Amino acid sequence: MEWDKVQKVGFSVRNMYEAERVVRLGVNLIEAKVEKFANSGAAPYFLKGTAFHQNEGVLKMMSEFSRDNDVAIQWHLPVEGRMNPAVENGFNAGVISHHSLIVSRFIMLEEIYRKYGIGSVITMHPVTISVDGCEFLSERDAIANSKILFDRLDKFRIDFNHQTLIGIENQTDLKQKAGTLGFLPSHFKRMLQDTRTIGITIDTGHRRLAQDFSIGKFLSLGFTVNNFHFHGNDGVFNPIDWSDDHHVLPTKDNVSANKNAYGNFLRYFRRHRSPIVLEISHLENYSDDELRNFLIQFKQELV
Repeated sequence: MEWDKVQKVGFSVRNMYEAERVVRLGVNLIEAKVEKFANSGAAPYFLKGTAFHQNEGVLKMMSEFSRDNDVAIQWHLPVEGRMNPAVENGFNAGVISHHSLIVSRFIMLEEIYRKYGIGSVITMHPVTISVDGCEFLSERDAIANSKILFDRLDKFRIDFNHQTLIGIENQTDLKQKAGTLGFLPSHFKRMLQDTRTIGITIDTGHRRLAQDFSIGKFLSLGFTVNNFHFHGNDGVFNPIDWSDDHHVLPTKDNVSANKNAYGNFLRYFRRHRSPIVLEISHLENYSDDELRNFLIQFKQELV
């Protein structure tokens, strides 16, 4: 069995240089971090006032790259780290006045997929409720308002037959720098229980830094796993910031304290074939040989 016929595997990338590098190593998937691409001068779209606009030059270039290299491109949306609807990373799903902007972004991303064939899967973080130790939304209100957003978005996606897939990603326990929900499976149950087209992104590194998060319970909710972020850390939680979220290549020793977890993940991948994103924060810390050798071994394990 040829692994690339049945399984999408790739890396999270911050710019086209990284995209070109990992494709040379033999992946068939990249997840583009939208905010990082914008910082590199290659924003696929931009917000001007209260409207989103496609950056046609960049999208055409990425579409040609996808087609020429037979590689799928996904989006990772900017992380909400503040509350300011004038900038994309200031959107907040827990604030009803932000909902129209958030929905319009997903409408635009659907248009991009239909026109350029890229962005089939979109990963989004759940709602942020605090910044620098200051809570500006209660958990109850944040989840209730997020449910309103996702119900509205889901209805629109059904009515207009959206083809893109959305995965809401699990998070670490609350940090002082910014507290984001998604560290308990119950958050997703309450936010997404009445939706039909919105799924989840499982992140193994975040799971290890969330004391009461269980992937088994997460999966038992019945939501479609549209994406899988596979990476590791040492499991020592830092309540201040994300310096504990190392985002290094996954091994049997760093994806879980349970030494059987790595094998359990492989069995899940072989059964369900969810896209696998090796979400490595600093690809520059690895040589081409290190990444290539990891991929060779990983592909053998996936067959």
